[in-house]
Amino acid sequence: MLMTKPPEEGEIWEWRAFGQPSEATLDIIRNHPIRTGVKDHRGEDLYLISPISDQNVKLRQWKREWVLKFKLLLTTSNRGIEVYTETAGWVHRFPIGPELLSHAARLLGTSLPESAESATKFSAENLIDILAHATPPIFEVRVRKLRSQFDFGDGWVELSEARFPNQTIQSLSIHSPKTEVVELILDLLETSHEMEVMNYVEACRRWG
Repeated sequence: MLMTKPPEEGEIWEWRAFGQPSEATLDIIRNHPIRTGVKDHRGEDLYLISPISDQNVKLRQWKREWVLKFKLLLTTSNRGIEVYTETAGWVHRFPIGPELLSHAARLLGTSLPESAESATKFSAENLIDILAHATPPIFEVRVRKLRSQFDFGDGWVELSEARFPNQTIQSLSIHSPKTEVVELILDLLETSHEMEVMNYVEACRRWG
């Protein structure tokens, strides 16, 4: 059975890249303790990808069902470090109501079709179908992940194997409520020359 970990809470700074980390980088990371029990954690996300918005709106597998999850992108600073807001209050079980459907559409920068106006409840399948017929259309990208997180004190590092429809690739990400901590860990790992910096939305556009 696929599981999910609790969302982070508050504003989190994040640097993410895809590619193959060097063995030296991996040794540094793996010498740190596992964070909150997240080791070889299997999960599946279905990203809702807009051609014009970089917001992270997805369905996440949870106890054999999908939940709708918003991860709000606030800004991007230097070196490709982004800041997101996350909270358990932005994770919603299906069926959802029209207000959540409209909120997802606004984040994705799309206009809902007229067929969405008459319904009062929407399943995960309804949401995907309606957004596929929105203007501009939103497409889905399913990503299977195998993740481990490592504790770096005021921050943490996540290593993932990400299986996109057209690519299986490693992802390395650095997280902290403090941007200076992300920068310090990034300097420690010296990963920028090994991997290509991008977030999951960009990766879905490339390999979806």
